[in-house]
Amino acid sequence: MAATAPVALAWVLRCPEVSSVIVGASSVEQLEQNVRALEVKLSAAEWREVEAAIAGRRAGAGAK
Repeated sequence: MAATAPVALAWVLRCPEVSSVIVGASSVEQLEQNVRALEVKLSAAEWREVEAAIAGRRAGAGAK
C-alpha cells in the first residue's frame, strides 16, 4: 500500500461531496508526497480497508 498522506488525499479526492482539496507543504518532499495522491491506485479491497480504518477513527472520536 502507498504512504499514508497520498492515500488520505486520494481518499478525499474520490469523495463525490468534496469539490476541492486544499493541501499545505512546508518542504519540497511534502509537496512531492502530496502530488503522489494523483497516482494512488488501490484495489476495491484496499479501499474497503481504508474506509474501515476511517470508520473506526470516527467511532472512536466520540468515545472520549
